[in-house]
Amino acid sequence: MQEDTTTDPVVADLNNYYKVELWTRDHFIESMLFAGRSLDTAREVFVEYAMCWPAARLTIRQRMRVLARSPKSDVPPDFYSAVNAAARSCWPPPPRTRRAPE
Repeated sequence: MQEDTTTDPVVADLNNYYKVELWTRDHFIESMLFAGRSLDTAREVFVEYAMCWPAARLTIRQRMRVLARSPKSDVPPDFYSAVNAAARSCWPPPPRTRRAPE
């Protein structure tokens, strides 16, 4: 049986494929190492690459859902990390205090 795979990230998203991706330090996808229907094959590619390059930032994703991440202590890779960090520092808004009547 031939496994469905692709090298096009748009096709991978449209077909709900599992993707193994290599991320840069500034949270951009550097390359897609694998995209296909088999989660087992994606895990094999992920483990093999993580063993050879332990410091590499890798994910197994299916669309937006992150199934695995390496290294585990790393911040989750997302495009809006700087925006989210700024939003977290502002949210929730400070509680309102009632001023005493003068």
